[in-house]
Amino acid sequence: MNDSTDNVVWKAYSEQNELGHDIIIILPGREKKRIFALGSILAAKAPALIALMNTEVSPKEIDLTSSDLLSSSIKAVLDFVHGAHDTDPPRIALTQDYAALCSTLHAADYCGAQACKLWVENIIIKDHISNLEPNELRRLTENARACHADPLYEAAGEELAKRAPVDVLAKTDSQVLAEIVDRHVPKRQRRVQELAVVTSNGKLLIYDTATGSSLRTVDAHNDDINYVAYSFDGSMVATASDDETARLWNTDTYAYLHTLQHNN
Repeated sequence: MNDSTDNVVWKAYSEQNELGHDIIIILPGREKKRIFALGSILAAKAPALIALMNTEVSPKEIDLTSSDLLSSSIKAVLDFVHGAHDTDPPRIALTQDYAALCSTLHAADYCGAQACKLWVENIIIKDHISNLEPNELRRLTENARACHADPLYEAAGEELAKRAPVDVLAKTDSQVLAEIVDRHVPKRQRRVQELAVVTSNGKLLIYDTATGSSLRTVDAHNDDINYVAYSFDGSMVATASDDETARLWNTDTYAYLHTLQHNN
């Protein structure tokens, strides 16, 4: 849209002029506040909302009262997609409060508002990550992964790997912890922290010795594994099994490298 069209859309939305709007959004909360919105804007900038639309009423409705989102966060997303931030300076200032930003991040993900989500991610990265205490940083990292907020997940995970103490890392979601180790713990340090355990059903289990968390499970053999050993430089681990094979694994990725045959 050109500037003049943008201004018309924003004016109609900001004044909540019923004329020209074809969708009513019912916000969460007891008040069930209603906001007029433009369907073409939502389809382009918050398409997940369109999937929730009730087309059997006129005007069409999107009822969000059953969601666990805050009405203020949904409103912030709607403001953004209707042009609140399309000018310099912005038409209205969106929140800079950390808790409100986290709530808006969830709302943007729920609505499929990718541009809004990226804006929120950048503000959190720029203004808040370095100031969060470790448990808040852990929760942010887990939430960023749940919201598919990739730039924020990468930045928060890196910060968490740098300065979170062991007791905080031990509380971290196991999948998040494994990805943090893979992405942000230097390989040499990572090998020192890893412990390889083998099982009677042919599995190679890798644990983080600092936290006790499981990092990876490898289906290594078809029979009991009797022996496991790391190479001197830590770049490989070897397993030997009752299936009469010894196998080598790359410790960066635990990809299979080679099989050696043995009789005992």
